[in-house]
Amino acid sequence: MGASSEPHEEPRYVDYAIVPLFHLMQSLGNIPSLEERKIARTYFEGQLLGFECGVEDVNDFIHHQAWPLEWLRVCTTQLFVDESAYLRGELDILGFVTLMPTVAVVDLDEFADMPQSYSEKIRTWLDDFEVDERVVEMPAYEILQVATNERLERECGISMKREVLVREAERLLNKASDTVGGRFAFADVYDDMLQIFIDLGYRLVPDDEDKKGDAHAEVVEPEEGSSAVVEVEGGAEDSHRSRYLLVRSISEPLYQNDAEPDAVA
Repeated sequence: MGASSEPHEEPRYVDYAIVPLFHLMQSLGNIPSLEERKIARTYFEGQLLGFECGVEDVNDFIHHQAWPLEWLRVCTTQLFVDESAYLRGELDILGFVTLMPTVAVVDLDEFADMPQSYSEKIRTWLDDFEVDERVVEMPAYEILQVATNERLERECGISMKREVLVREAERLLNKASDTVGGRFAFADVYDDMLQIFIDLGYRLVPDDEDKKGDAHAEVVEPEEGSSAVVEVEGGAEDSHRSRYLLVRSISEPLYQNDAEPDAVA
């Protein structure tokens, strides 16, 4: 980040390029010289370590966990970088999203004796129509991390809108679902991102506020033609940040009536 360290009041939103972290790792292997490879890796790692979003565990993830988890293919991290700087060979990270495959468990043994099974309750809640079959697991994805680089904004005056970052994450999820399947998308986010996801159709997982800490989130049903509003209550003087698990249906099932179409002979 070669720029002035003086604070900038208004950030400048720049064009961005999406660079998968795994591609950076692969590019290191294409460098023939061991010495040059070490220099390149040190530079990449330094750019990751320079990322600051204001939330310590998210910083720790991109600093220390993203690289080894990417190598193991547990999840994938997409870096959003300043496009003009990237074309010059620099890696100014504006933000990042981490996505991972997961499974939505929609049935639990302790609910098996309920008049309406837990599976049916969850499926009805998510898809807004009733099902007869008990489905234990459904393929899903999770937005594990999403953050913008406040340090780059503070020192260089450039940034990207968080709404754009989230929309790009949504586009990647939809593409994955269209390619290999997947019914639901989860998002594990802090309260400052909550409204963005609610506006995109996400809903708080039932009783999640009881699991996530002291702050309380309430989804206020929107009036016709307006967006939902999330009211977050918590100690204003408390540095504690609440994290919430949200979910949405990636795409509607092909058939929403009781009987599927007859098989084609």
